Amino acid sequence: MEPIYSTRWPKTRIIIRADSGFCRDAIMAWCETNDVGYVLGLARNKRLQQALGKEMEEARLACERTGEAARCFRDFRYRTRKSWSCERWVIGKAEYLPGKAQCH
Repeated sequence: MEPIYSTRWPKTRIIIRADSGFCRDAIMAWCETNDVGYVLGLARNKRLQQALGKEMEEARLACERTGEAARCFRDFRYRTRKSWSCERWVIGKAEYLPGKAQCH
């Protein structure tokens, strides 16, 4: 069944943006089934930090060189070990602030 908005507003594209508290398989699966885009935050974890290791090093070097915050991004396929039903495309952000590293 086609969403009602697609007949009334055929050029409209719905995209949900939410923080990591909403990054749940049921929400993502519903969006995928109903042609709704989504951008959801992912909570930091060791596997994501490891996947962004090269980007963290690049951000650290850039921060040390300029003295300003540096960010590097990487897109990759990712699946949680238990809670997601399938692999999904994610964009990871490696951020290094003067004196403080962060992975998202």
